[in-house]
Amino acid sequence: MPKIQAVLFDLDGTLVDSFQDITNSVNFVLNQQGKAGKTPEEVKAHVGLGLRHTLKSALGVEDGDFPEEAVVMFREHYWEHCVDNTYVYDGVVQCLRELDNYPKAVVTNKRKAYAEKILSALGIRDYMVRVFGGEEYPAMKPDAAAVIYACEEIGVEVGSTVMVGDGFPDIRAAASAGAIACAVTYGIGPVEGLKKEGARYFLNSLTQLKGLIERMEREENYSGRGG
Repeated sequence: MPKIQAVLFDLDGTLVDSFQDITNSVNFVLNQQGKAGKTPEEVKAHVGLGLRHTLKSALGVEDGDFPEEAVVMFREHYWEHCVDNTYVYDGVVQCLRELDNYPKAVVTNKRKAYAEKILSALGIRDYMVRVFGGEEYPAMKPDAAAVIYACEEIGVEVGSTVMVGDGFPDIRAAASAGAIACAVTYGIGPVEGLKKEGARYFLNSLTQLKGLIERMEREENYSGRGG
């Protein structure tokens, strides 16, 4: 049995570039609310902490002024259009194939149904033993509970699990849970910020992940616990 027991992946910005479709659905909501649309870069800055956070930021409102119908409008629109422009990043399929001996799962704050639909449509769902959505955890990323919950459900030790993500919620959740926090450099988070959150390793491409895991397994102290 390998020393590394499992690999967990964030979805948006790590496995897939979904920001155009997310932006289109955000802009659908903004249009319905009589507000100007946003660019993908503007929306991307607020993705990762859950839908309400993304919509509140786009609408420029606080909790007390948040129109609850915005969530329903987004979900209905996004369900119909969530794979219009979304694509798998280069190197992802190769990585998933090369890690065939490791249980792999997706840990996203996106609702599970959307994640399942996207992964299936893009042909990478079958590489995963589980897909975990934001509504399943006791608390979403950046809370450690999301990573701990996923590891418990899969039946692996947190300290022997690699969590790969692109944003501070992924890295903070992994590091605070005691998992091995590994950041990709092509997503949302700036490298220095992710390093401060506890990222121990950085990947420019997921094709580098197998070699990284092999190096970690040769180290005596590869555990994520204790930094």
